[in-house]
Amino acid sequence: MSAFNRNHPRCPRSTYPELKKGKLRIYSSRICPYAERARLVLAHKKIDHEVVNIDLKDKPDWFLAKAPIGKVPVIEIDEKIINESTAVSEYLDDAFPGDKLQPSDPYRKAMDRILLEQFGQFTSAFYFIIMNAGKEEKKDEIETKADIVLDSLKFYEKQLAKRESPFFGGAHPAMIDYFIWPHLERLATITMTVPRVVLSKSDFPKLSGYWDDMTQVPAVKQEMFDADWHMQIRKLVKEGKPAGDHGLED
Repeated sequence: MSAFNRNHPRCPRSTYPELKKGKLRIYSSRICPYAERARLVLAHKKIDHEVVNIDLKDKPDWFLAKAPIGKVPVIEIDEKIINESTAVSEYLDDAFPGDKLQPSDPYRKAMDRILLEQFGQFTSAFYFIIMNAGKEEKKDEIETKADIVLDSLKFYEKQLAKRESPFFGGAHPAMIDYFIWPHLERLATITMTVPRVVLSKSDFPKLSGYWDDMTQVPAVKQEMFDADWHMQIRKLVKEGKPAGDHGLED
């Protein structure tokens, strides 16, 4: 079990859990990096909420009725239902008091959006490696995707150096940090397939320091899981076994 997050409830299987008026709910999954984005914002801003985890391999009919796209995160409060991780996160930042995570400076906001769009290359290559690990016929393509991951890490290493701050958001984490962190948290799951993809201090001094700093952020400490947990999840998913509740038996 992770040394970090131990507080998520089990996934409900069939019955819709009634929602109290005025209560914010997030439909999430413990194994989904996109849902983690929204949970990080909730934790950072200390927004009162409840979590309902969804089994992404066996989504309840009541969930699909509320969110036909079938993806998490989704938030619901009274008659409002919002999905898609960036839309959910930005709504939470705008609608609730506390530290603003989105920059007020238009130029910085635009630059952060560029960083996020660039991150799509990383995630696309990342998931190709995850989904095709162990397939001999995909070996060459996996190596090509590994090059893309490493090039992306080099890009973010340079961008962090340009910003001359411990976080992409400055002296403290901002929305862009919570958008990219969940995938960096899972980087070890591709290192086990392609050992050369590793966030070494020699090759990535800024990002390595960033990793260490992010793991000390209260919201991250509340929501992250360690590398061993993520690798166990990967093993369970590959074997076709339920993964969403892994570790809760502890």
